[in-house]
Amino acid sequence: MKDRVVLDTSVLIEGLDFSIIEGKEVLIPKIVLLELKHMFDSDRYDLGLLGFNTLDKIGSFRVIGEEVDLNVRRIGEEVDRRIIELARVNEATLLTYDRGMFYLAKALNVDVVRLVPKFNISDIERLFTSGTISVHIKDKIYRKVGLPGKWRMESSELDFDKEALIKSIDNYAREMGISYDIYTDNLKVLQLDRYRIVITKFPLSDDSEITIVRALKRMRIDQYNVSNELLNRLNRASGVIVAGPPGSGKSTFAAALANYYLSLNRIVKTVEQPRDMQVDLGITQYSKNIDDMDRLKDLLLLVRPDYVIFDEIRNTEDFMFYSDLRLAGIGMVGIVHANTAIDAIHRFIRRLELGLLPHVIDTVIFIDQGDISEVYELVMTMKMPTGMRESELTRPVVEVRDFNTGLLLYEIYKFGDEIILMPIRRDENLEKILKRYPRKIIDGKHYIVVTKRDYKKIRQYRDMLERMGIDILVEHD
Repeated sequence: MKDRVVLDTSVLIEGLDFSIIEGKEVLIPKIVLLELKHMFDSDRYDLGLLGFNTLDKIGSFRVIGEEVDLNVRRIGEEVDRRIIELARVNEATLLTYDRGMFYLAKALNVDVVRLVPKFNISDIERLFTSGTISVHIKDKIYRKVGLPGKWRMESSELDFDKEALIKSIDNYAREMGISYDIYTDNLKVLQLDRYRIVITKFPLSDDSEITIVRALKRMRIDQYNVSNELLNRLNRASGVIVAGPPGSGKSTFAAALANYYLSLNRIVKTVEQPRDMQVDLGITQYSKNIDDMDRLKDLLLLVRPDYVIFDEIRNTEDFMFYSDLRLAGIGMVGIVHANTAIDAIHRFIRRLELGLLPHVIDTVIFIDQGDISEVYELVMTMKMPTGMRESELTRPVVEVRDFNTGLLLYEIYKFGDEIILMPIRRDENLEKILKRYPRKIIDGKHYIVVTKRDYKKIRQYRDMLERMGIDILVEHD
């Protein structure tokens, strides 16, 4: 390295180890100072401030170069060329973090050193204690510790430079060629290894904040409360919704289901933002960060997957994306935030024709505290809604049943111009019967299986069971 060094904008913003320039004459191009001033006066105020802070720490430096018009100064590589030329004319070594600047200087035979960020994954890992789900950094460090649905909040007074971490993450992502799922001046989202990082800045948030979420572990489908009957249904189900409140373990279960489908030699894709699901290498993970979701839809139709895992369904465009692919014949697994299983169905009711509902959704799996809490199945039938007496009121009705018991829980039907979601009153004795005896589905018909002796005890409920679409199958003792 020569006795003189030229620092470009990236070095002033990102900072450097001052021992590198100890004993050297530091030269700062005037165009770099103007760029910092322009950032400081605009919505990139925080970057400009970082640059000026670095200059304060350097202390002694000499400004070189001519003044330029910032409004017309950046045309292609013109600014970079000017900085490189100043380094050549002044017989100095150019210091930069910028990969493009480094290779351009090399091509122009100018002495250049590319600085490498010191940050690595261990800088994030040290923020996590055993059992930490996520870290939230603002005025101090907050940790969520525990398991999905069973966590507690802890705070730490650890001496920590939040702005330095943000800067280091940017450096590391640039150095390693890691692309952001979302990148704006005020919001950045990216995936580093198993860590999902969300950075917000003013004015989007009142102050800069870093949220880092760590996937605790990968799960297999057989580690969940999955019966053989449910596994068989998942093998043939084509419109699955995985629902639950935030942090309940929905994505972890969906990843386990994706890996299970892959083990059955199915072609599986995911659509995510960010791409943080812990899935096997045979599964391609697509990003929702695309200008036109219709292009992504066309792509998925071209690559012909058996299943698409959609994490997560948030807005109307997402609901229609999921529905269109399902109606096109692709098996879909969608992740939806909801406090109850029926709430997840209700979010589709407002966006779909009633007749399409059971074709788009046939199974709803509700996850709570990291495991399966409820499973609903949806079936379309022609009947009089429960409580109606006149035969002319017969109409298409979507039945929502408890998959494990066959118990009818809700009916969805049209009454006039309104779509009605009607809960069905439960009979405690009937629920005990449905839970006590095994169940079979034969040619789409639900049966509970009893012995001849037990049939005598429950035959009084036969009419009620038949109204619910459940029959009794008597087997010999």
